[in-house]
Amino acid sequence: MLYWGVLLQNELEITYLKESINNNDYSLFVLGADIGGTNTTLGVFGVKSKKLELLFYKRYNSKEISSIIPSIKELLEYSKTNHAIEIKEGCFGSAGVSLKKGVVN
Repeated sequence: MLYWGVLLQNELEITYLKESINNNDYSLFVLGADIGGTNTTLGVFGVKSKKLELLFYKRYNSKEISSIIPSIKELLEYSKTNHAIEIKEGCFGSAGVSLKKGVVN
């Protein structure tokens, strides 16, 4: 059963934005990542009528993860095991260095 809201499963807190997920409604699934200095958010999107629809996501404290790879593997495995979602595409955004008057902050 899928839930709208937050689901805690095996200590993995997943936030759902859809009441249910029907894989046949989507032509493709994409992993999106916002990798920031404070938080890192990984989301699973479905492509429907050439538009992305966020299905669910997991947020991590960036200071608590030493590498993004285990977090990506965790969400990919969760997607496959719980929703039979195979993700073959991804898009990642990452925080960069902030410059102020030529000084790296």
